[in-house]
Amino acid sequence: MYGKVTVNDLPMEVLAYVFQHIQQDRLGSFTFPYPTPDAPREVKNTCKNSPFRELVTIQHVCRYWRQVLQTFPLLWTTIFLPAPHYVTHSGEVVTTCGHNSDQDESHGPRKAGWCSWPRADVSIQLPTLGHIGHCLSLSGSHPLSVYSVDHVHGLNLVERQAHRLRHLQIGYTLKSVPAVFNIIWNALDGFRAPVPLLESLDIGLCIPEDADAWSDHDGIDMPIRGLSLPVLFSQRMPRLKRLRLAGVAPWTRNHFRRLTHLCLTGWRLMETSPTNIHELLSLLRQSPGLEEVYLSHLDPWIYESLDEPPVVNDKGDAIHLRKLRRLSVSDCYAAQILVLFAYLHVPVGSAVVLSKIQGTGVNIDSVGICTRYPTHFGNMSELHRVELETTYYESKGLAFGPSGALQITTMRAGDWQSLSRPLHFTKLPLSSLEKLCLHNMAVQEVFRTLTPESDESDDNDNKAVPCELLQTLWMSDPEEEDLDYYDALLRCAKTRHARKFPLKSVRMDGLDG
Repeated sequence: MYGKVTVNDLPMEVLAYVFQHIQQDRLGSFTFPYPTPDAPREVKNTCKNSPFRELVTIQHVCRYWRQVLQTFPLLWTTIFLPAPHYVTHSGEVVTTCGHNSDQDESHGPRKAGWCSWPRADVSIQLPTLGHIGHCLSLSGSHPLSVYSVDHVHGLNLVERQAHRLRHLQIGYTLKSVPAVFNIIWNALDGFRAPVPLLESLDIGLCIPEDADAWSDHDGIDMPIRGLSLPVLFSQRMPRLKRLRLAGVAPWTRNHFRRLTHLCLTGWRLMETSPTNIHELLSLLRQSPGLEEVYLSHLDPWIYESLDEPPVVNDKGDAIHLRKLRRLSVSDCYAAQILVLFAYLHVPVGSAVVLSKIQGTGVNIDSVGICTRYPTHFGNMSELHRVELETTYYESKGLAFGPSGALQITTMRAGDWQSLSRPLHFTKLPLSSLEKLCLHNMAVQEVFRTLTPESDESDDNDNKAVPCELLQTLWMSDPEEEDLDYYDALLRCAKTRHARKFPLKSVRMDGLDG
């Protein structure tokens, strides 16, 4: 309809829709979990590409564009609070800001007013309190999305508009302790008014990459202690559905209920012990409708090693997230995973991703992440395909079917040879398994597990056959140096054929000898 129309001939509502995409493109994806605490990166490091600056620049084009920006308040509902010190190309700090001017389309001289915007060809000092107040004024009464990065400048103005908040993201790169913690805590403590419209809350701390003194021996930059969360919004946030906390604990006095999306990132404990695990479990229990959960670095809540997993009362202690679609747990020890799944039950239809799992004291294979609580993995009740692969650095497993999916990536731990049977997939019933793929791993134990028991003195027909529906077996680059696995494969195929559960397709790649 508007294919041959010039930009300035577009209706105001169409041009406003185009301007709205400037903010969305710069922010990136709105999918959960949100970017790390130092994002949006364009806002953190420079105002050159920030959406705020581009909206300011648009005001210099012509009166019609300025009229569009002032007519549609939704264009000003995304507020950025980047670091406040920016200078011009010549090094001169820009101090003016605003919109009142007599400037024409040729960008001629303008009168200096309370809010005269700087020229578009220089970097802009963003934000000043005038900028923030001006945006809040232009946004009318519409819900706000506020992003604050590496400082708390201007948050006091946002606090006064807390009743309009729809999304609040506060990210801070830690540079000093405890000074920064006190600054952030005091800023958060100011948010005491109810937030009836708030749907997503993101509070995150991270350490700059050059802070070597804060890095552990694995090179993982995480806070050495967490930020204690003050009571927020008088605990009146009825619409909050999405919560992300990074480097924040404890939050005991805050109760986040009825969440649908949760992302928690802890940190590496140096000398202190984990806080009460029940803080983490209570957060999960308060939101039985959770659909997506992302957990990483569980040290603040669960010990990295244990003698025996906890005994859990399924009736009182178990956590059933019946609407869960995706669960991701990363950068944890196998013992922490065991403790978590002692309580947590995964429903049918969900996808579980366990990545960068390490072992402490004992190797991952002996821990048995999946086999300790097989009934807790409802998504593994009907898996049709399993793929296992080992490399020098990690073991990977992927399983999927009508009941859901499971992916595990374990990091190298101790003697690599001890991980000859990664992930314990071979010890699970897998009654619906149809295809098994083995890449660069020890396969003898797998073949032995898939071989039915045979005893001439007994009735073999009454003995169970592992993975009765298995029809396709594919292996490549087996880890064994000798050919003993070949005899094990022949014995497996022969026995299954005799029991009338034959392998219909066997593929072998990259074999030597």
